[in-house]
Amino acid sequence: MAPDLLNPSPELKHVLMWSVPVLIIAPTVIFWYLQAVGNKKNPIRLPPSPLRLPIIGHLHLMVHELHQSLQRLARSLGPVIHLQLGGVATVVLSSPEAAKEVLKTHDVHCCSQPPSPGAKLMTYGQQDIAFSPYNASWRELRKLFVSELVGSKRVHTFSHALEAQVSELIQSLAPMTEPVNLNETLFTLIDSFIGTVAFGSMKGAKLMKYAKFQRVFSEATVALSAFSAQDFFPASPMSRWFDKLVGLERRYLRTFLEIDSYLEMVLTQHMDPGRVKPVKEDLVDVLISLWKGQGKITKDHVKALLGDAFIGGTATSSVTLLWAMSELIKNPAVMKKAQAEIRSLVGGKQRS
Repeated sequence: MAPDLLNPSPELKHVLMWSVPVLIIAPTVIFWYLQAVGNKKNPIRLPPSPLRLPIIGHLHLMVHELHQSLQRLARSLGPVIHLQLGGVATVVLSSPEAAKEVLKTHDVHCCSQPPSPGAKLMTYGQQDIAFSPYNASWRELRKLFVSELVGSKRVHTFSHALEAQVSELIQSLAPMTEPVNLNETLFTLIDSFIGTVAFGSMKGAKLMKYAKFQRVFSEATVALSAFSAQDFFPASPMSRWFDKLVGLERRYLRTFLEIDSYLEMVLTQHMDPGRVKPVKEDLVDVLISLWKGQGKITKDHVKALLGDAFIGGTATSSVTLLWAMSELIKNPAVMKKAQAEIRSLVGGKQRS
């Protein structure tokens, strides 16, 4: 007679009570056992690593407050940790000594970023500096970037834009008596400076179009930092279908087309024969000269490098200033020391 599953006997309840947990736990235990055996056979000595789950590895540790999660792992496992993020092996460094080994001593072997579909699309097939792999083409592009765009002579040419933006910021803050949102203030300062350097004076309709570009570029930054299955499971054909299913690929494409449309408009305006040439060249003028005049780069290089200017210039600079100001606010004695040093150097000098 078959057992009644709707009204099981005490013996069947006992079997079910133990069999279900065993069926859930057993695969995980077997996976950890095979992992331990595989590590013993693996001749490569990997840094210490916490226990990982099947398939996702350590991704479950990266969900909330990433920097705090990594800090806790560093305290328990040391300054160099091995994490398996899905199908991607990752090494996390948490000490100045370890960072120096990677960023300076072994920089050539560690400087290339893993290919990412979103970044590849946004940079016109990795035609920039930030996301391009380390090779002869990257070295030539970087050499050109340093000599033509960020050399001391060129930086001095752009200094007027920074002085003007800082002056406007000081004038806007001087009459205020209420607390100021430093995050918004510093981001606006750096963003306005980069925008002026890249595209020239911002007024009227040009300013309105740039404001739209700012929103789209912010969306691009958010999209690139979103979870992408292709980034963590690059070998799996299912990862691309997952990104399509959640709409990430469509989001990449829509954002890219909007940014590309704006950059095309900017290049067209700068190459207009009837355009009045400014007294001081902006970044687009310099890049067009390298493209059209000297033939050292292509049109895609120009647009990709403009993207680098915003990603590398706006976010990193504003975040660095924000952290510096936050630390000074937390330490009033250091703040007074910094203020005294600035006043001793600047004194009553007027801006030239």
